[in-house]
Amino acid sequence: MSWLQQGLQSIKKSLRAAIDATMGMSRRDVVYGLRMTAITVCPLLAALLLKQSALGLIGFIGALYTAIADPGGTYRTRARSMALGLSMIVLSCFCATLLGRQTLLAVMLIFVWIFIAGMLHVFGSAGSKLGFAMIGSFIILLSQPADLATASLRSAVILLGGLWAMLLTLWAWPIRPYQPIRDAVAGYYQALRALLACTYSSHKRYDTGGLQWEETLWQQRINVQTVRDTAHQMVSQSRDPQSGASLTAQHMFLLMLKADMLFATLTALSESIKAAPLQVHQATVQEALDRVVDVVDDGLARVAEAVQHSEMVGEHIDLESVLEELDDSQAALHKMPLERETDYVAFANARHIFRTLRQIILSLQSIISIVDEVDFEPRSGPAMQPPGTRDQRSVPGNAWHKFVDNLTPHSQVYRHALRLSVTVALATAISTFFKIPHGYWMPLTAAFILRPDFQATRQRVWQRVGGTIAGGACAIVLVALIYNQMILYFLIAVLCFLTYAHFSRHYGVFSLFLTPFLVLFIDVAHPGNWEVALERVANTVAGGVLALIAIYLFWPQWESERLPEQIARALAANRCFFHCVLAGYLGEQSSPAEIEKARQQANLECVNAASSLQRLANEPRARQVRFEQFYALVMYTQRLCSTITALSAQPVPSIALRALPGLSSLARQVEDTLQRVEDAVSSGKQPLRMPQLEEGLRTVQNALSTWIAARIGELAAQDIKTPNRELLRAYAPLRIHLHDLVQDAQSLYQAISTS
Repeated sequence: MSWLQQGLQSIKKSLRAAIDATMGMSRRDVVYGLRMTAITVCPLLAALLLKQSALGLIGFIGALYTAIADPGGTYRTRARSMALGLSMIVLSCFCATLLGRQTLLAVMLIFVWIFIAGMLHVFGSAGSKLGFAMIGSFIILLSQPADLATASLRSAVILLGGLWAMLLTLWAWPIRPYQPIRDAVAGYYQALRALLACTYSSHKRYDTGGLQWEETLWQQRINVQTVRDTAHQMVSQSRDPQSGASLTAQHMFLLMLKADMLFATLTALSESIKAAPLQVHQATVQEALDRVVDVVDDGLARVAEAVQHSEMVGEHIDLESVLEELDDSQAALHKMPLERETDYVAFANARHIFRTLRQIILSLQSIISIVDEVDFEPRSGPAMQPPGTRDQRSVPGNAWHKFVDNLTPHSQVYRHALRLSVTVALATAISTFFKIPHGYWMPLTAAFILRPDFQATRQRVWQRVGGTIAGGACAIVLVALIYNQMILYFLIAVLCFLTYAHFSRHYGVFSLFLTPFLVLFIDVAHPGNWEVALERVANTVAGGVLALIAIYLFWPQWESERLPEQIARALAANRCFFHCVLAGYLGEQSSPAEIEKARQQANLECVNAASSLQRLANEPRARQVRFEQFYALVMYTQRLCSTITALSAQPVPSIALRALPGLSSLARQVEDTLQRVEDAVSSGKQPLRMPQLEEGLRTVQNALSTWIAARIGELAAQDIKTPNRELLRAYAPLRIHLHDLVQDAQSLYQAISTS
């Protein structure tokens, strides 16, 4: 396929995604778009009434970038970040206005300022948004130098605009202090609902042993993990260990723990459905699965709605009748004749699936009872940490040390900050030296689309440039046809809404609406000036080219260099997870909390590895070194994590039971194999010889076969309650999961052994 065909396909795909994004706005997107419209348009209208259009633009900048500095989270976190952002925007305005007259000094100053803003990425999303606000406001005002009096006036107007943005963003804090937390927890339950639907539809549509099953489910699990991390962070912020948490925060924490348990159980269900041979029990299991999926889907929808809107679940779902139906279906299993080992294995697998379905229903029952007990918005509001405590005083010191520790070329944040500052300073020098009209759009474009990795930068370049070109064409038509100011103001408001409603959905659509919004805003003062659209397109293309050159030449961070380390971390996390799960079967100590922590870490590292692989797939083909091998390693590591998760959902056998012969040896062999694969991935060398996993697995399976044969004889003799019964209830589900574990470990070894 030629580069032209690839480009056309990319454009077609982007257009389809843009249309889907525009047509599929959620309620959250609409609310955000309306809020941003009120935040940004009101300063412009106020300036129009006062006949101070220049100050209206300054107020617009203050309101816009203060709103952008909002990192999300609890109201307290948002207020603190926005206040800090506003103070830095005011400082940016004052310094840029005074020092913008001298070109050389301005370029040097912007280099330093952008570098500092880029280094704020060490503080995560909040730091990134703060740096974004600092960069945008500084670049715009640097292009409009003035004297001390004007700088002071602009700073005051920016302060007013920022306070207006904070007011519209945080107005509900005294009334509904827990609303952001409730939204996040409700989003987690909606994500679990989508995972359940994906598990069920994948089972119905695809061969459960196929690769498409794996990829579909893992993509959905990645989505759930992302939502879960956000929700956990917000709930943790509301539970202050120093001053204690309110009853609402404690209930939210319990809902998060229950959701985590449900997440693990759903993963175990999908693995059991995929791997377990059911034979004659297929129809019985399918009927029970259909029933449970319908009930749980309805229950999760009600829970999410109740949490988000401060309601009770209302009329309870009849979960008791579902449990009775499961008990009846499971009782019917015992009436099936068990004459061969395969019959008993199918019976054990079906019983395991019923146990998992029952666990899901019980979890939902517990979740509903917690939701109905929550006092969602207590009058006292969230627990506040007393000012002046030791932890609060240590925050600035810790932040400073974190900032200083990353001031080294070995830090990825430092490299990106330096790349960003050089690129923006160069774009500023070009636009200033050549006196390009609206030249500040060039460094702004470079600053906003340049990302630490190539794939994200290239995607942003295509979206920004493509959206700007399309938006510029629309702007030219509107400017040429419309001269009525009232219509122009109406269109500005509509375009502002459409712009920010897509801010977090699709960057290309955001850029498409942003261009006519800005052009029409400028056109109000100078009607018919359609050349502004061409100037924006030209500056955007130039900024995009500079960003691509920078990411290619200046400390490029190719994913092929980082992915092996991430795969090694994922393998190490899964090895630890496997050890924690098997510890209970081997008579060792392993608490449920330790298993859950290990599961979360393994799942997180697998998600990170999958994301890294996706970035590698979008890099130039010349940089996609060992892509097939990395793909196999990531996929088999994900399978391994899912298999261990399914195993962790089994009830741990009592230490009083007899140990399963060969299990301890097989566990050591699996861990040893994973360790060798991990070492080989990290070093880039061939692994040592793999242990004889098949032989170890055969020993375990032979022991289980012996117990099964004895149990079949006992059942034929009507000898029901025997030691073999307890042994097989505890160990029979291990049979298929251990087989999958050995296959996953062997596949990983073969993948890394391939040159």
